[in-house]
Amino acid sequence: MIKVPLVRWVQNNFVYSTSQHIIFKFPKCTIANLNNIVNKADKNTTNWKDALYRTMKVYPNFITEEEEISLMKEIDPYMQRLRYEFSHWDDAIHGYRETERKQWNEQNMKVINRIRQKAFPPGMPQLNLVHILDLTAEGWIKPHVDSVRFCGDVIAGLSLLSDSVMRLTMVSHEQEYREDFLLPRKSLYIMNGVARHKYNHEILRSEESYFQGQKIPRSRRISIICRSELTPSIIHNCETPEIDMEQNIKKQISHKRGFLKYIKSTFIVDILPAMPYQLINLIVDKSAWYFVILNLVKIIRIRTIIVYSRRLCSIYQINRQWYKLFEMCIIIIIFVHWAACLEYYIPLIVSNVFGRNRGSWIDSDALKERGTNFHKYLICLNRATIALVCSAHYLDMKTPDDILFNIILSVMGILGFIFALAQIMQFINTLQSATKTHYKHFQQLQEYIRYKQLPYNLQHRILEYYNYCSKRKFSTYQHIIHQVSSYLQEELILNIYMKFINNVPLFQYIPESIMSQLINVLNFEIYLENDIIVKAGEEGDGLYFIASGTVAIYNNLWKEVCHLEDGTYFGDVFLFLKSMHHNVNIVAVEICEIYILHRTNFQLIMESHPDLFNVLYNAVSKHVKKSSL
Repeated sequence: MIKVPLVRWVQNNFVYSTSQHIIFKFPKCTIANLNNIVNKADKNTTNWKDALYRTMKVYPNFITEEEEISLMKEIDPYMQRLRYEFSHWDDAIHGYRETERKQWNEQNMKVINRIRQKAFPPGMPQLNLVHILDLTAEGWIKPHVDSVRFCGDVIAGLSLLSDSVMRLTMVSHEQEYREDFLLPRKSLYIMNGVARHKYNHEILRSEESYFQGQKIPRSRRISIICRSELTPSIIHNCETPEIDMEQNIKKQISHKRGFLKYIKSTFIVDILPAMPYQLINLIVDKSAWYFVILNLVKIIRIRTIIVYSRRLCSIYQINRQWYKLFEMCIIIIIFVHWAACLEYYIPLIVSNVFGRNRGSWIDSDALKERGTNFHKYLICLNRATIALVCSAHYLDMKTPDDILFNIILSVMGILGFIFALAQIMQFINTLQSATKTHYKHFQQLQEYIRYKQLPYNLQHRILEYYNYCSKRKFSTYQHIIHQVSSYLQEELILNIYMKFINNVPLFQYIPESIMSQLINVLNFEIYLENDIIVKAGEEGDGLYFIASGTVAIYNNLWKEVCHLEDGTYFGDVFLFLKSMHHNVNIVAVEICEIYILHRTNFQLIMESHPDLFNVLYNAVSKHVKKSSL
């Protein structure tokens, strides 16, 4: 919350644009002055506390002891089957176990309804599932702001079994603005608005649990949390940052410094080519030939072309080696073009300064015979190219400026040729490095299979498999995955696999944190053409995702039924039912990349989420019943 003197000072010294950015009047203002004004403001102001206490409320003794016992009788038997976790998917909780519950007995449902009536305004959409969080006596919740992806503006939490202390700290001002709230046993807290989105909240460790100087004993604590649904306005409000005058002023001053730095560096280089020299030429007497020469300044634009082309290469993910080859060609074309122009302009400048009839090539009959500017340009281009490749001119060079410029072009041509040759060699080596490695390994593989005297058909299939893997560069992908951090690994894997996992309706019930665990246990297989993926009569062992390729489905009599292509899946029923067998044959029509989620891995992960497993099982059972009908 901004103090009143600061607001008045900003209003007197700044004006606002419609985009809510601050525009400077540039008074006698510095960051030091601003800090002095803030320090002189009333440090005991309670404006920020008023906003916090309006959006963070605690209601002691919201339930009776009998209601607490009733809730624990329903919750505890299931919670006791779960293990306490000491690492969270976003590293926010330590020493916890959690679940979500929709069904409650009649007595406890009255308590839940009372929480909802107290916390949520009429008509506000609410999440049906109630979140239950169980903290050990040594557990704690680290400072964090709940993501708006999972719930809306209002959170209401009922505290059971133990008192605790919740600390709220303003985001980006953790040391200046902080407040502790005592959450007594059987109390209800309601958090929304500013407290929900602009403050980090945490449950303090047992050894840190002090409130107003008194030690608050901590034991096992259970929270029953009801949440509102996410709405578009919540997303907008949370993604629109709160205006902080002091930070905005610092940013504007930083922008000013950046502008001054730009003026001192490349501003002149950028502004000179942008000057309207054609307009100047029209205004000034056309006999002033030196104004026409100013057009040559536009050669500086080559820097801008290179900078922006590199940005395009980065944005559109163009192969860097091909881009470097393209860039080199463009630079050579521009350089030769400007060399051709200078072949004419340099003798012209010298002639205008020292007079005509010096014997320069531009006074020769060969140039005068060219009736159009295009033909004159061609003869200039010819002379520039001859000079760059160090060849002999068919027109003699008689003047010092012609001779000197020809020497400069010859030297630059040699240096440019060396540069171009080096770039081309690097390009060729880069393209061939992977190919050379592939052929080296390919020859080693051929020698091995010949030494083992493998059958020709098997040799052919092994070589086909190796060629496919080399082209798809699976080893490079695995190398990249193992080089990045664990957090980036999770993000990268989720983005890669979600495109076909989202096609499975069953997985829409699974939270992202559990989904990442399932993805980590996927097995990758490559099936060559005519490989049998599944045989009729075999026991089903899991879910198959077709990442690429086409498979054919045959019945028991090997009569083709249909085809499945990229992005499809089969075998979801076998994640739950062990005794079922496949009733079809599935064969790869072409080379296929398939990910397999085995039943044992799936059920091992689901052991700690029995409620979710039951929901998935019921969904699959309904699907099987509909299919059988």
